[in-house]
Amino acid sequence: MNDWRDNLVTTADDIADVLATTRRIAVLGIKTEAQSGQPSIEVPRYMQEHGYDIVPVPVYYPDVQTILGRQVVRRLADVAPRLIW
Repeated sequence: MNDWRDNLVTTADDIADVLATTRRIAVLGIKTEAQSGQPSIEVPRYMQEHGYDIVPVPVYYPDVQTILGRQVVRRLADVAPRLIW
């Protein structure tokens, strides 16, 4: 089994490559619009405004059903892959 650290993206070029080839991002720990001004909602909002498909996976806020207009997913394991863009 590989060490999880083998999958870390650490250089600016690698990050740029991920952003250029990825359109769907699950955001674990996303906050709600009520916490505007905090990076945990503003960064996903910015990414969404620039064409990324954001899947909200909040850690808190058990009663929230949508964030950024998208249905909340409660576990990363429940984020279905999207095969066709």
